[in-house]
Amino acid sequence: FPGDAAYASSKAGLAGLTRARSIELAAKGITVNLVIPCRVLTEMTGALSDKALESMRAKIPMGRYGEPEEIAEVVEWVARSRYMTGAFVPADGGLMSTFGTVG
Repeated sequence: FPGDAAYASSKAGLAGLTRARSIELAAKGITVNLVIPCRVLTEMTGALSDKALESMRAKIPMGRYGEPEEIAEVVEWVARSRYMTGAFVPADGGLMSTFGTVG
């Protein structure tokens, strides 16, 4: 899709920032983790054609897009964790599982 290079680069930057800050801040008891939401119907996906939306949906192992509330549940769970730091947590209906390891 147009603009994927910029989008992918920004995601990679977040991964690097998460790793670096999790190491730098761990001794202070501050955790830094990255929730990776994929394929959620939002304003950003609203501009896509029905064909593009269907093509992306078909790749999701759960067979559907996520809901913003489902992503919020994952964010809440990660935020409550006191010992996890430097983690990349996909909230994506299994999509990342089809690509291999995250990060």
